[in-house]
Amino acid sequence: WVYERGKNTAKPFFLCEYAHAMGNVMGNFKEYWEAFYSSDSLSGGCIWDWIDQAVWKYTDRVLPDGTRERYLAYGGDFDDKPNDGNFVCNGVITPDRQVTPKLVEVKRVHQNLVVTSENAAAGTVEVWNRFAFTDAAAFDARWSLACDGKEIAGGSLGALNVAPLARRRVPVPVPPVKPLPGAEYLYRVSFHLREPTLWAEKGHEIAASQLAFTPAAAPAAAPKAAKMPALKVTEDDARVTLRGRRFEAVFCRASGTLARLVYNGQTILADAAGVVHGPRLNTFRAFVDNDNQWGRWMRNEYFESGLTQMSYHARPLVVTRLDDGTATVTATVEACGFKSGRFTHTAEYRVSGDGTIRVRNTVTPAGRLPVLPRMGVRLMLDGALEQMAYYGRGPWENYVDRNTGSDLGFYTGTVTEQYVPYVRPQECGGKSDVRWAAFTDRSGDGVHITFPKPFFVTALHVTSEDLEGARHRNGMERIYNPLRPRPEVCLALDAGQTGLGGASCGPIPLEKYILRAQPFDYTYILRPCRDRSHADLSALARQP
Repeated sequence: WVYERGKNTAKPFFLCEYAHAMGNVMGNFKEYWEAFYSSDSLSGGCIWDWIDQAVWKYTDRVLPDGTRERYLAYGGDFDDKPNDGNFVCNGVITPDRQVTPKLVEVKRVHQNLVVTSENAAAGTVEVWNRFAFTDAAAFDARWSLACDGKEIAGGSLGALNVAPLARRRVPVPVPPVKPLPGAEYLYRVSFHLREPTLWAEKGHEIAASQLAFTPAAAPAAAPKAAKMPALKVTEDDARVTLRGRRFEAVFCRASGTLARLVYNGQTILADAAGVVHGPRLNTFRAFVDNDNQWGRWMRNEYFESGLTQMSYHARPLVVTRLDDGTATVTATVEACGFKSGRFTHTAEYRVSGDGTIRVRNTVTPAGRLPVLPRMGVRLMLDGALEQMAYYGRGPWENYVDRNTGSDLGFYTGTVTEQYVPYVRPQECGGKSDVRWAAFTDRSGDGVHITFPKPFFVTALHVTSEDLEGARHRNGMERIYNPLRPRPEVCLALDAGQTGLGGASCGPIPLEKYILRAQPFDYTYILRPCRDRSHADLSALARQP
């Protein structure tokens, strides 16, 4: 409808409060601005609003460091009635003025210097200067080239003379590249302040664009695969156990999934006290504020569907020996809601003697099903695997309809650092377009996960259920359940997700960002890793 408004060029049109920044939001934001720039009569709009509005409230708990516990309180935390809950926690910065992933997205979408190219390896790019009065030459331009997310070349472009409100093609350096087989190359152009200002230091990046780069040279031939180590398969009434070179994988017949996985002596996952920690189908997320459009959008529909507490019913495991070094374990599990909605999830684990486990998942839905928040598997990794490295969008949290400001790159950190402290806890920490991820202990031992098609990855020390029940929503009685981090790594691997949208006070996600029930077919690959370096992790991901 914004595009339609732009056809009326008789007078300017200003969209007032069009983006409600409440909680984990700002979905569809890029598309709004694509519409605004489609017509000279569209003059933008207002984000609602700048800062989360909450106040500190103290509890009677004394923390281990001797200080009194406090939390950010909102409507209802004082048993005040009537109230609007956290409706005014709708800023792009936190109550204590900290940057959020929402602000990063706004910066990139709002930037006034945009660079495009179908293939930067051709040596030219187009620069669009959206400033009304400032030439692009007022800033220092820089370029860089990355291989699988790691910079391998870069330099200065100097001052690029592009007049205000103009577009111009400019030459850029193309370094010689001997392409690695299966590697991905990306070019980046950025603009930086030449001098310090009242609001930023010299060199501060004010705009950046990431571009496709296809080297002209043909990739080198991939090395031949080494001989596969032998694989031993044993079975009993309760489990199927496969052992190879420095690894063990145990499948439970009762749960129909991995019950234990050990690589190089490091436990990757293991069931505990009857709790399944292996991969299980999951469609639930801790609903963000935008998932509830006054009771008319995804959260209510999902709860009414009966999918909030699925039960899992395993069929008999099917074990097939392929050769001395390879076998498959096929597990089919019926994941059932307490109403008619359900999924038949078949996971074929192709296990090789070197520890590689290729997991092909096919999911068939049945019954009456709502829009799905996500589709994938959830598993609980050993708590020692605190170190996270991945190649995907980041380093900030990002989602399918809010990732413009998150470049593809190689990022490292801890699982603890992935949590984003929204005033009302909700789904957070997600990463989109992930090519591979690794979770290791301090020595570098752990698991490497490759995705033949980009995945969504979320790694936290809390589950979606922990987040969902932590605080009250608008219209609810006061709830304050302090989040207590779990020792395990709560890992969600998703082939698809529904976007964030803007439905807390605006539209639901665009149709292209809505995940509807349908047959799904997705694969991920588990491998042992013993090094956190980019070179080794990237090389693992490129293996067939």
